[in-house]
Amino acid sequence: MTNTTVEPAAKRRLPVKSVISVQRHADGSVTRVVIAEGDRGPRVTKKMRKMDKRIRKLARAQNIASSEYLRRHKRSNLKKKNGAVRELPRNTGRSIRKGLKSI
Repeated sequence: MTNTTVEPAAKRRLPVKSVISVQRHADGSVTRVVIAEGDRGPRVTKKMRKMDKRIRKLARAQNIASSEYLRRHKRSNLKKKNGAVRELPRNTGRSIRKGLKSI
C-alpha cells in the first residue's frame, strides 16, 4: 500500500459543514467532538445576487441614517428645551445625507 498526499487547491475554499474530532478510548468506545461549525453564507441564485447585494446595501444605509438621526435627536434634546422638535428638518436632512454617503 502506498501513501498518497493530496495538495489543496490554491486559494480555493471548499464548503465545510463541520470539523469533528474522533477520540478512541481504551475500552473501545468512540467519542465525536464537534470542534467548529461551518458558516453557510446566504443562499442566493446567481441571477439574484446583484439585486440581493443592492438590497443589503440599502438596508445598511437606512440603518446608518436612523442611528445617526437618533444620535442627533438625543443631542438636540440635551442642548435645548424642545430642541429635537425645533431641529427636526436639519437633523433628518443631515442623517439622510450621511446614510446616502454609505451607498
